[in-house]
Amino acid sequence: SLIEHAASFPHRIWVVDNSGSMNQGDGHRIEATGQGREANIVSCTRWIEMQELVGYHVQMAALLQTPTIFRFLTDPGSSVGKQQFTVADKGPNEIQHDVRVAMDTMQKALPEG
Repeated sequence: SLIEHAASFPHRIWVVDNSGSMNQGDGHRIEATGQGREANIVSCTRWIEMQELVGYHVQMAALLQTPTIFRFLTDPGSSVGKQQFTVADKGPNEIQHDVRVAMDTMQKALPEG
C-alpha cells in the first residue's frame, strides 16, 4: 500500500529536468473528455508532461506527509523561485504552503539552457 511504501522510503528526491530539451514535442498527457471516465492521450512538450508529473507527486507527498525534495537540473532564476523546493519536510502545518510554492514554481519555470 502507499502508506507502507511511504514508511519504507521516508524521503524522496526528484531531479526535475528543466533543460532546453524539455521543449521537444514528444511528451504525452492524459486529458479528460468530459464524458464520464473517458480520457484521451494527447501530445504535448516534455515540459508540460513534467509539470503534470511533478504536480501529481507534490500532491501525493502532501497527502502521505512524506518529505520530498524537488530540485531543478538548472537554476530557474530568481523571478521563478529557488532551484530546490520541498514538500512535507517542515511539519503538517506547513504542507499546504509547501504545495502552493511547489505548484507556483512549476507553473512559472520554463525549460531553458
